[in-house]
Amino acid sequence: MIVEKGKKLLNKDRIAALIWFAVAAYVWYEASCYPVSLLDKVGPAKYPHLLSALIATGAVALFLTSKNQEGEEKKQTAKDYKSLLFVILTIAVYLAIFNLTGFVISTIVFLMAMCLYFDTRELRERLKGAVPYSVGFTIVIYLFFAKALGVQLPTLFL
Repeated sequence: MIVEKGKKLLNKDRIAALIWFAVAAYVWYEASCYPVSLLDKVGPAKYPHLLSALIATGAVALFLTSKNQEGEEKKQTAKDYKSLLFVILTIAVYLAIFNLTGFVISTIVFLMAMCLYFDTRELRERLKGAVPYSVGFTIVIYLFFAKALGVQLPTLFL
């Protein structure tokens, strides 16, 4: 009886959530080990702590929103693997062209490819959503990292 309840409590989503929560705890711990400077009030651990808090929040949300495992699990289809392969190849291309074309162009191309692939509407409708999203999101991220945080991002003209 206890084993059956345990199987219902821990499904794939909840196991993944526990793993991600452990990763977040590890990142938090490692970031806490950074040496603190008297000249820097913020310290080097601020952004890793923020990242680990976001990961932990996502892990808790995943754990709480996952349903108990009942019945058979959904079988993986060829389309699921095709989508996974597309994402992996698109990320590989993005990483390959990142330094060559710069952050802005490569990110716009990457986001456009993802939006166009996963949106099931007609091409014209997909483009109406993908173009503003890709350009807008890239500009916001660029301004945040390059201007607000002072991070040097690759540009087309090195």
